[in-house]
Amino acid sequence: MNIILITSLFELKNLLLKKATWLIAMVYTLFSIVICISDNLRESYFSLTESVPVTLCNFVLPYVLVLIFMCVISPIFAGDREYGIEQIPLTCLIGRKGRSISKLIGAVLFSLIICTLLVFVTFIICTFFGLTNGNVLIKNISSESTQLILKPFWTAWQHIGFSAISLTVGSILVSLLVLLVSCCTKNTLSSISICGIIILFEYLINKFSFPTIFQEYNIWVFLQPYYLFVMEILNISPLINLCLLSLTFLPICLFAVWQISRKGV
Repeated sequence: MNIILITSLFELKNLLLKKATWLIAMVYTLFSIVICISDNLRESYFSLTESVPVTLCNFVLPYVLVLIFMCVISPIFAGDREYGIEQIPLTCLIGRKGRSISKLIGAVLFSLIICTLLVFVTFIICTFFGLTNGNVLIKNISSESTQLILKPFWTAWQHIGFSAISLTVGSILVSLLVLLVSCCTKNTLSSISICGIIILFEYLINKFSFPTIFQEYNIWVFLQPYYLFVMEILNISPLINLCLLSLTFLPICLFAVWQISRKGV
C-alpha cells in the first residue's frame, strides 16, 4: 500500500509538471482578468448572472477543465503504448495492476487539485476587482435567447461554494472517462479524439431538444451547476439533486475504475 501511495504521488507530480496544464490555466487566468477589467466585454457577453465568479464557474471554467483533463490525462496509458513502453510496468515492484491503480489515483488527485485551484483563482481575481457581489441573490440565468429562473434563490457566496462542489464531482467523472478511453486506445491523439467526441455528444444532448432524462443524466449537469436548480425529473433542491445524481453515476464510476485497473498497461 505504501508503494502504491508513493507511486501515485509520483504520477501526480508528473501530471502537475505537464506544460499544457499551466499554459491552459494561465490563459484562463488572463481571460478572467480581461473580463473583470473590461466593462463592455463583461456586460456584453458575461452578464448572465448578477455575480461574475458565478458566471465564470458556470460558463467558462467547465470548458477549461475539460480541455486540461483531455490534454493531460489522455497520454497516461495511450502514451505508453504510443512510445512502446507499455511493458515497463511488468518490471515494477507493484506490477502492472499496481501501476494502473497508481495512475488512476494520480489522475483523480490531479483533477481535484486543478479544479480546486481554478475555482480559487476565479474567486481571488473577482474579489481583487470587487466583482464578487457575494451577498446578492442569484435569481436567474439571463441571455438573449433564454431566461432560466433559479429556485431557490441563493446568494452568490452559496452559488460559488456549490459550484466548487459540483465542478469537483464533474472533474472526477471527466478524469475517469478520459482515463478509461486512454487505457483502451493505442495513441494519445486517438484518446483525445474519442474523448472529445464523447464529451461533445454529451454537450449536444444537454443543450438541444433531446428527452429530458438524457439531458439531465449528463456529465454537463455537474460541469455547469446551474442546471441543478432547473431540473425537471429531480426537482427537489440543488444539493439533493447533486447527491442523487452522483449516486446514479456511481455504478458507472465503479465500472470505469474496474476496467482501468484490469486493462491498464
